[in-house]
Amino acid sequence: MKNAIKILKPESFNDIVALIALFRPGPMDNIKDYADRKAGRIKPKYLSKDVEEILSSTYGVLIYQEQISSLAIKMAGYSPEEADLFRRAVSHKEKSVLESSKKQFVTGSIKNGYTEKDATQMFNNILKFANYGFNKSHAVVYAIIACRMAYLKYHYPLEFYASILTISSGGTDAKFGDYVSELKKRKLKVLLPDINKSDKHFVIDKDGLLFPLNMIRGVNVDVTNRIIDERHLKGEFTDFFNFVSRMYSQNVSETVLLKIINSGALDIFNKNRETLRATLHYAYQLAELSLDNEGNFL
Repeated sequence: MKNAIKILKPESFNDIVALIALFRPGPMDNIKDYADRKAGRIKPKYLSKDVEEILSSTYGVLIYQEQISSLAIKMAGYSPEEADLFRRAVSHKEKSVLESSKKQFVTGSIKNGYTEKDATQMFNNILKFANYGFNKSHAVVYAIIACRMAYLKYHYPLEFYASILTISSGGTDAKFGDYVSELKKRKLKVLLPDINKSDKHFVIDKDGLLFPLNMIRGVNVDVTNRIIDERHLKGEFTDFFNFVSRMYSQNVSETVLLKIINSGALDIFNKNRETLRATLHYAYQLAELSLDNEGNFL
């Protein structure tokens, strides 16, 4: 796509719409032709003013299904209903139906003043279109989304990447690593999780994005919810023992706490991780001794 953009050099919204429709197997062959026509290196030729009206927005290149319907009406005299059935046959690659429609299309075009040669050539172009037809309305929607995302990506990069990384962080999106690499190229940082700030999604913190707690290996959404709820109810964790004791009361296992230590989420307590790992078992035991029979701290 980057190469196609370089070739086509889009200058308007309509160019973006066309590029989205062209960048597919089949129509890709027309990208250079479209670019040459757009740049004036090739001058489009039209069979009539009616055809020019339909194809001039794409410099004479047949791109959209809607153009098929319009050509069938203007050239061959189809009714709107017949034209829509014809368009549907093209888009569904119903070649047997298209072949049987050839006589009607050519005959109708001749009645409207076109030569048999021109009508046959246009029909053959439409028949070729059956291999890759795309509707303009669909391409327009994609182009709107593309433009909006490009605007947000440029002007609000942290918000943009926070959203796209959260959406793609379910473990099935192969592009997650690409997004992180792209973010780093823009001098934006993915920060280690912070037990007092991280959430279930990427959170903006200064010039970077905090890693979500539930993306720490071994820390599931349920544990993350307990941590977040504990923060909301009783405030931030003040030190290592405060965190361990409060998590013990929430039935979070020692094994999970070790995963949290290893992730760097407790680095904010200014103790190295080796010290925290060595201290964890004793802190966990002390938390157990500090609870009364009702589960409240003594």
